[in-house]
Amino acid sequence: MLKHMRTTIVLEDDLSLEIERIAAERNMTKKQVIDELLRRGLAAESPRERPVVQTTPQDLGTCRIPSPDNVAEVIAAAEGEAFK
Repeated sequence: MLKHMRTTIVLEDDLSLEIERIAAERNMTKKQVIDELLRRGLAAESPRERPVVQTTPQDLGTCRIPSPDNVAEVIAAAEGEAFK
C-alpha cells in the first residue's frame, strides 16, 4: 500500500501566495495546508447519492440445461447429444 507519494505540482503565483499566507496564519507547513485543502476538495467531489432503481422480476421458465454445475452435461445439451 502506498503511504506517501512525492510529486511536483506547479502552482499559479496567486495560489502559492495564498497557501503561504494560510500556512503562516495557522503555523503549518505548506505541505500540510495543501494536503488539507486537497482533502476538502476531494471530499466535495465524492460521488453523489445514486437514485434508487427498481426492476420488475421476470419469470424465465425452467432451466433448459440439465445442470449448470456439470460442464459435460451442458456441452452435451448444447450440441444436442443424448447424455447418459
